[in-house]
Amino acid sequence: MANLTEERNRDIENFLGSMTTVEYTKLLCKVLHLDWAEMESGIFHFACFMYDSTPGMWNIVRESRFTLYPMQGMTEDGWETFFLDYCAFIKEDRQRSHGGLCMSVVSNLQGGELYESIGEPQQEFADHEFPIVMKNIAENIKKEIEILKGAGYYELLLHTLETETLDELKNVKVIPELSRLQITDEFKIRLLDYDKEVRMTPLQKTLYIFYLRHPEGVEFKMLSAYYDELLAIYKVLSNREDAEKQKESIRRLVNVTDNAINEKCSRIKEAFLKVADDFIARNYYIVLDRHEYRGEGNKKNSIYVELLKKIMLSRDLIIYPKEISDIEVLVPEERKKVIKEELEEMREQYCALNGLFFDKSYPKGALIEKYTAFINLNPKYYAAYRDRAILYTHIGKYREAVADNQLLITHNERVWSDAIINKAEALFFLKDYDEALKIANHYFAICEKPTAECYRIRAEIFRKLKMSDEYKADMRESKRLRKEEKNRIW
Repeated sequence: MANLTEERNRDIENFLGSMTTVEYTKLLCKVLHLDWAEMESGIFHFACFMYDSTPGMWNIVRESRFTLYPMQGMTEDGWETFFLDYCAFIKEDRQRSHGGLCMSVVSNLQGGELYESIGEPQQEFADHEFPIVMKNIAENIKKEIEILKGAGYYELLLHTLETETLDELKNVKVIPELSRLQITDEFKIRLLDYDKEVRMTPLQKTLYIFYLRHPEGVEFKMLSAYYDELLAIYKVLSNREDAEKQKESIRRLVNVTDNAINEKCSRIKEAFLKVADDFIARNYYIVLDRHEYRGEGNKKNSIYVELLKKIMLSRDLIIYPKEISDIEVLVPEERKKVIKEELEEMREQYCALNGLFFDKSYPKGALIEKYTAFINLNPKYYAAYRDRAILYTHIGKYREAVADNQLLITHNERVWSDAIINKAEALFFLKDYDEALKIANHYFAICEKPTAECYRIRAEIFRKLKMSDEYKADMRESKRLRKEEKNRIW
């Protein structure tokens, strides 16, 4: 709320001041028909209004959509950082030409899956997924301890930790003296002053040593710009493999669209946690460092975010063998610039297609050709398959619609759950009613809140199968939900 008169401001402050945060949020949940008990902690964020698309009704708001900005890994002294991140989220969201995030507030999607579902390039997936995959183990342990304390199980807690562990903890310094990290001549990774070896595979070591050599941090989506450096490191560490196998291993490593890079980072973190507690280990493994910067030229008013990955350890504590030190440290700024431009162009192309998707006057056959050309160039841009599947259904190419929907389901049915009911609808039009019902029932089994249209689709399948009672039940539910939606409008 902005630009309020002083009197109105005072009235609102008094009204809101009389309610607790919990009371206000429960009230909002009631209005939005959301389940308070199922939600994660976070901030409700208004995403957009959904308008009635009936001819002549464009100015009627059908419903409003909210998303949830989660409070992950919050600590007592982290509130300012959390709200700065939230404000940055709002600022980024306002840059979207096609509106805000339109997701259910109770959706479990987060990280890379969230960005994939709203049509971001798959090259961005691993970067956004990183903080989800790399959850802090120490925070989870802390929560478990709080649960035991809250339930009064102090004796069990003491028994679990054991006397020896408690005695060790008493002697731990709050600010630990960090060990030097040595890459030996045999390419073992050692915490020299702790006399501990950190065991990793050659490919994990390659990625780890690469990040040791780049204290400035590198986003996953930019790793392909460093292909030559990564390959040079891997050749030293894996001299038993033939040259083509080495190249293929690094090609897979820098192809971050399958998110395998996050699995390797998790294994690196796990390797350090085996030899040190997280308070020490977090200085050694790869972490996220969010960096904002302003655009240039005609984009100087835009704020961009880099999800840099880096190792925080002071480089004064690192000892390399000569074979690693002799490898050139690349600074491929031009190549990184090209990658950024390619991703931006990909986004703009998809947004243009998505705009035509909602233009009812644009020929659907011609638009399918445009989507197909885009998909051929960008085969992992999954939002494009969703749009094309819907277009195929509209023009009666039901087998093609089934194929596109199945591709989405195989990839990730949680992200693309709508593809399941859309596939059922296409099978219905192909008169494969038994299979259509099987697919529709699966959708209802995994979907939190099926819409009126979903019930209508399944009802039509029941009708064709002469399942009268089931047809009537689904039609009643469809009408109830439509009435509920209509009441929300008014």
